[in-house]
Amino acid sequence: MPDALQEFARELSYFESVRLSDSPVRFDAASGMYSVFSYTDVVGVLRNSDEFSNTPPGAAYESRNAMLFTDPPHHRDLRTLVSKAFTPASIAKLEGRLREIIGELMEGIGDSPTFDVVSRIAAPLPEIMIAEMLGVDPESRSKFKDWSRSFSMVVTSQANVTTGLDQHTKVLEEMFDHFDPIIAERRIRPRDDLITRLVQAEAEGNRLTMEELRATCAQLLAAGNETTTNLIGNAVICLTQRPDLLIQARTEPELVPGIIEEVLRYLGPAQFVPRYVKKTATLQGHTLEPGTPVLAMLASANRDKDAFDDPDEFDPRRRPNRHLGLGSGIHFCLGSALARLEAKVALEHMITHLDGEWSIGEELERLPDVPFFFGVTSLPLTVSPGRTR
Repeated sequence: MPDALQEFARELSYFESVRLSDSPVRFDAASGMYSVFSYTDVVGVLRNSDEFSNTPPGAAYESRNAMLFTDPPHHRDLRTLVSKAFTPASIAKLEGRLREIIGELMEGIGDSPTFDVVSRIAAPLPEIMIAEMLGVDPESRSKFKDWSRSFSMVVTSQANVTTGLDQHTKVLEEMFDHFDPIIAERRIRPRDDLITRLVQAEAEGNRLTMEELRATCAQLLAAGNETTTNLIGNAVICLTQRPDLLIQARTEPELVPGIIEEVLRYLGPAQFVPRYVKKTATLQGHTLEPGTPVLAMLASANRDKDAFDDPDEFDPRRRPNRHLGLGSGIHFCLGSALARLEAKVALEHMITHLDGEWSIGEELERLPDVPFFFGVTSLPLTVSPGRTR
């Protein structure tokens, strides 16, 4: 088993020990954070926006008006407007273009027995797609990863306990400022892109303010980049551990959507999400005061025996599969349809064209300094003996 998966298995073992303990809630005195581990408690925190806030107390970036940092009623108003420019129908229309992109990315892969899934497919596919959707300069893609990583650090507030918060904030300022001239230009000369639709979106006489527009663009870019990269990479990892499923998927392509849903549960990109106590709350006998940060441990909840039969088995036919890989409640991932579609197109193409056995090395490095995600920095995949067709 690769090193990264062994480390993850140890974390899962700890999560289970907490869930089975008398109190499946833990308090870390050093950070002042509580963590909840059971499926029931995690869902309870995610769906209770009256007691648990998405806005970090005192954070300089909370004024950015990104949906991820807002609570009702502001969040409801923002999501209503943004959803008008991000409909399932508009996402479905992207499938043809996604198939073109994945075909281009996989050109020449057959020239070598081993290639890096992350750098060749998982990273560039969502980068190209979100850039085209937003209508930004493709040359800006070189900055996407730095922007996304800093955004992730800020989202999880991990930077608050390090000396790197100022640097992450500066990187976010660069990302926000990048969109100012683009938004201004779309007001004058609309295009057929997502930024134009955001500028034009209106509900009950309201439109997004400039601050809301730039923050929304930044959030969509970051969320539409990092999450999907790790979802695709994690799916490949799971299939290398279950070669029987890889063989089945070649003759039963209808398995692919189920594989993606099970990856979101079994080895999801998001490991936890933070919330902040709005008013005194009680969890498993613990009294939490206002301002206290709470980590809802998605990875733990997704392996809870009380919520899933045989949770440690990877089963793409699992029904129902009420995983929390894309969150729950009012902050359920707005880009879920896009992430699922990108992963589906990538997996279908790889499964079809890489028809040999798949294997990965034992030394996989998890993403450093971004505990919010499970992903790997690179994923060398060896395909033999069939290679490509």
